[in-house]
Amino acid sequence: MARPSLRRRLLALILALSAVAWLAVGITAYVEVRHEARRLFDEDLSHRDARHARDEIVEALGKSLVWPLLAALPALGLAIWLGVGSGLRPLGELRRELARRGPGDLARLDAARTPVEIEPLVAELNRLFGRIDEALERERRLTADAAHELRTPLAVLSTQAQVARRAASEAARNEALDAIVVGSERAARLIEQMLTLARLESGQGEGAVQRADLRALARAALADAAPFALGKNLDIALEEGAAVEVAGYPGLLQVLLRNLVDNAVRYTPRGGKVRVAVGGDGRTARLEVSDNGPGVPPQELARLGERFHRLAAPGETGSGLGLSIVLRIAELHRGGVRFAAGHGGAGLAVSVELPR
Repeated sequence: MARPSLRRRLLALILALSAVAWLAVGITAYVEVRHEARRLFDEDLSHRDARHARDEIVEALGKSLVWPLLAALPALGLAIWLGVGSGLRPLGELRRELARRGPGDLARLDAARTPVEIEPLVAELNRLFGRIDEALERERRLTADAAHELRTPLAVLSTQAQVARRAASEAARNEALDAIVVGSERAARLIEQMLTLARLESGQGEGAVQRADLRALARAALADAAPFALGKNLDIALEEGAAVEVAGYPGLLQVLLRNLVDNAVRYTPRGGKVRVAVGGDGRTARLEVSDNGPGVPPQELARLGERFHRLAAPGETGSGLGLSIVLRIAELHRGGVRFAAGHGGAGLAVSVELPR
């Protein structure tokens, strides 16, 4: 069953109210005139003549009230129909403008001639177009960067596979196969990081806000990085302190800590140190991951967190997305990230502040 249009609803409502008001006025006038006529004619005429005259007056009064109502209602309905149509014309123009747009046309709607009643609707549509445009731009940028970054590891895998295929000795074949394994792991990590970043950009996968213990999450991140750290003879530790809880997404905070610890372990040379500290006050929680590695040149600190931006480090081939993910997770928690030189001016210290 088709729903009635707004114009028809307004027309029916106004006509009904007009008819009720008119009838109320007519009935009131009828009762008042009847009362006055009864009083007048009962005083000056005989009972029979008074009743007859009164009935004639009331009948004439009723006709004078009903016939204008019957004649005016169609004219009133036509006037209301035209008036409502004129008032709703901006909605029709808005509908036609939206219908003319293509899928990629997210330009702002012109609100200059928009009536006050639908101005909030146009404003919300413009904000929605802006959010969609930003999301599409992030997706296009991520897709372009991903295509560029995946080209290198895939080319390396193809080259090493051909080397293994044509190897003249077992040692050469094994060396090429080892390179294929390393390249596959790098490509897998890159794809995992890109999928994580894509989920964060689209706002999916956060789950429900919960209380999360940052110290427990940091301890788990260090445990995950321990095998790699032991292979490099690194000293990694979580500084002592009390539990620090924040309201957030525990899964994303675990990713944040894992990426920070993984970066520190990857870029710290053999025999170095990695420290994780968790603290804060009643309003803000702070966590810091620091190392005593080669550090980052001052001119490069501002670029940390850019997508696919990697520092030259011998023997390490990261994806360049770890710190981008850290920045995005901190933003989702209304927090901030600061990069600075490590303690004593050596290495790098990454500090994250989150509201509690």
